[in-house]
Amino acid sequence: MKLSTVALMIFLTANAWGSLSFRDDFSGYLDGSTGEPNWEPLSIGWRVEGGRYLNDEPVRCFTLVKPIPYARKLIVEATLRIEGKVSDGWKVAGVVVYRDGRNYWHLALVESPDSQGARHFFELQEMFQGRWLAQGLPETKLTPEESFNPGIEWEYGKP
Repeated sequence: MKLSTVALMIFLTANAWGSLSFRDDFSGYLDGSTGEPNWEPLSIGWRVEGGRYLNDEPVRCFTLVKPIPYARKLIVEATLRIEGKVSDGWKVAGVVVYRDGRNYWHLALVESPDSQGARHFFELQEMFQGRWLAQGLPETKLTPEESFNPGIEWEYGKP
């Protein structure tokens, strides 16, 4: 998907020493930059244009916020706008809480393949020790503290 990240805000409580807040609206970067020094793209398709952080790669790709340490409690707020699609298969764009390529959570806007009606929905999924959808496996299943409604529609071009 053609992803346009409009703004990102992260609040976390890292340890007993206090909390950290990070906010980025991408207005302070040169067009064409990769978002450094605050961002560490893990692929070549990330770029800043007109105060937006963009990626149009047709494969899974992450960019990391550099100044964020490990935390016991994490609150993430992000405004994403999907501007278009780059394939007719599964299309996914979202926010990831990332440890490494084998361990992360993602909250994503998803579009099913065109052949399945290009349905729009949200998903909250876990990769744990290299096992995708670990949040639902018997040995790693977690008990939700709040309900999650994946059926909420999203639209292209709208935050």
